[in-house]
Amino acid sequence: MPATKKPAKTRNAKALANTPAPQPEAKPAPAKPVADKDSLGCRVGSQSSQINAQLGAKPKSAAQLAEATGLPAARIRSHLLYLVGKQLAKATGDGYVLVKAK
Repeated sequence: MPATKKPAKTRNAKALANTPAPQPEAKPAPAKPVADKDSLGCRVGSQSSQINAQLGAKPKSAAQLAEATGLPAARIRSHLLYLVGKQLAKATGDGYVLVKAK
């Protein structure tokens, strides 16, 4: 069986094969709007921010916070555990209070 010859590439065909295809000009990504944050770092208007707004120096229970915000008690407890874990709030015998910033 005779070997078949491949047609030889011309010099221009080789040059075109090695030339990268033109790329469209890259546009910078639009800047993301910076969300406003409350004093504890939660996005303003979020459920967490609503809970934070109800907390203060006077102790409040999870049930009191749920009534004041209209949020489910489970959501309140979850956020309170987060705040306590970050040492932003502490549990007292009467409820939860914010820890004063240092």
